[in-house]
Amino acid sequence: MPDGGPVLISLARSREEIKTIRTLFLEYAQALSVDLSFQDFETELRSLPGKYTPSAGGELLLARSANGTPIGCVCLRAMAALGCCEMKRLYISPAARGLGLGRKLVESVLDSARRMGYKEMKLDTLPTMVEAIALYKDVGFEETDKYYETPIDGASLGPLKPARTQGLFAMRKRFFATVDGNTPRMQPTPSKTMATPVSHDRATFTIRDGPVYHGKSFGAKSNVSGEAVFTTSLVGYPESLTDPSYRGQILVFTQPLIGNYGIPSAARDENGLLRYFESPNLQASGVVVADVAEQYSHWTAVKSLGEWCAEQGVPAISGVDTRAIVTYLREQGSTLARITIGEEYDADQDEAFVDPEQINLVSKVSTKAPFHVSSGIGDFHVALIDCGCKENILRSLVSRGASITAFPYDYPIQNIAHHFDGIFISNGPGDPTHCQETVYHLRKLMEIPQSPPIMGICLGHQLLALAAGAKTIKLKYGNRAHNIPCGDLTTGRCLITSQNHGYAVDASTLPAEWKEYFVNLNDSSNEGIIHKSRPIFGTQFHPEARGGPLDSAYLFDSYIDSMQKYKHSQAVAQSGRDGRPSALLVDILAKDRVDVTPTTGMENLLRERNQMAAAAA
Repeated sequence: MPDGGPVLISLARSREEIKTIRTLFLEYAQALSVDLSFQDFETELRSLPGKYTPSAGGELLLARSANGTPIGCVCLRAMAALGCCEMKRLYISPAARGLGLGRKLVESVLDSARRMGYKEMKLDTLPTMVEAIALYKDVGFEETDKYYETPIDGASLGPLKPARTQGLFAMRKRFFATVDGNTPRMQPTPSKTMATPVSHDRATFTIRDGPVYHGKSFGAKSNVSGEAVFTTSLVGYPESLTDPSYRGQILVFTQPLIGNYGIPSAARDENGLLRYFESPNLQASGVVVADVAEQYSHWTAVKSLGEWCAEQGVPAISGVDTRAIVTYLREQGSTLARITIGEEYDADQDEAFVDPEQINLVSKVSTKAPFHVSSGIGDFHVALIDCGCKENILRSLVSRGASITAFPYDYPIQNIAHHFDGIFISNGPGDPTHCQETVYHLRKLMEIPQSPPIMGICLGHQLLALAAGAKTIKLKYGNRAHNIPCGDLTTGRCLITSQNHGYAVDASTLPAEWKEYFVNLNDSSNEGIIHKSRPIFGTQFHPEARGGPLDSAYLFDSYIDSMQKYKHSQAVAQSGRDGRPSALLVDILAKDRVDVTPTTGMENLLRERNQMAAAAA
């Protein structure tokens, strides 16, 4: 099977149906700005050592995108929705699975199958072309020259080396799915190994070139390294720990007692968004508290904080002096640290400290393919650049009548902006200068004279400033709390805000056409920028978190108002324009983040650092 992008292999009933599918593919490829190429599979198979001819069972078509967009998933849903393909069996190619489409493709197909009334569907992932060829006989191809032997039952793989056999079948997954009823948008199962049960071993919290604290573990039995930061928030630890902006960080809580109201369920609201979490997974690398409540009490709670950390594979330590830790971090600034479970501190291991800021953390938390969240109360359509978006940002837009199509952080948004009523740039972790592709695309977007209104939050605000030509700086220890005062420089009002960031925009570097919008009343750092003549602005704080609790919620209303004006102007200029997403596009897109990388422990971070060092060498 050739490289170069995701591949869809589909069973069709006739040549005429192949033409229908091809036309449909091209329509959706054009809508998504994808350069799509086609090949009949007979041609593809003739290039192989064996000889394969289609039998009366049907014919196959290969669709491959030249720019790596997962068009296979999109077209597959389109085919299923229109009923132009039998879809009794689907084979997910290695390329598609490599782009993170495996699980989402399965969910998408099953969802379509329910609508089409199928009771059963067989799904396979194909690790290699060798195994794919053996399985083609199931979908109407006969092997006329036995160059490869059938690997389905574990038999010899012909010319392949025996050492590869075990790995091949270890990768292969096959299962049957019975379709019954309607299933809502579900929380994805974490793919990392669960570290259960809860560890109560001796634990050590070590600050690089600083003090060492000994306590007791109450999470996963694993070691981790990351940037030590602190939050002064009194409540909201489930929301904080699932905030993607904390990826790669060890979070120290100043509140003495944490965990007393437990961890809620992964319940969803009427829009399919998580009610109590900001993302499906625990995002922080480690947790540090003075005292943890192992007994919890709250009507929404289903487990303890320790049980949750253990399930998510995140180490946690209690019984340490968090006042001393925070005092040190305030004086020295945020620094690298390590949580070690069941081991004594060894100064020779200081080299194991890994700086997550050297890694593009946004690439870990951003969706790998577009997904859609519908709003049933309005007709706005927002393109969201997902840098690690919080659920409550999605909720704040959807509740105001804006349907959302979210794109990967490096998607060329300027190519499709004209199809939307607004562009939104989400929060996210790490150093904004790692996201050069996003900055480039935003700069190109703002070069379009009549571009849609743009709003950015947190990292999105910083990326907006970089695209405008400003610079960012790293703060000594950042701002992470729920009650930070900010001044609105346009009205003179003071807002109580929720914040979580370690970088800020250097307001002195803003170009002449931009001005400062908000300022932090504690440390005078920048908290917002706004364009002087266009509907473009960003805030460093989180208006969706309701720190006031509603002091800054009006910013979403302002964004909606600017989209309303934009829609009206476009309706006058382009008679008949309708920015609302088509029903078919809503149906074929995923409904949640696609293939987001779970939190990594110290071993994985070390491996990534070694790989980066080897690549640089």
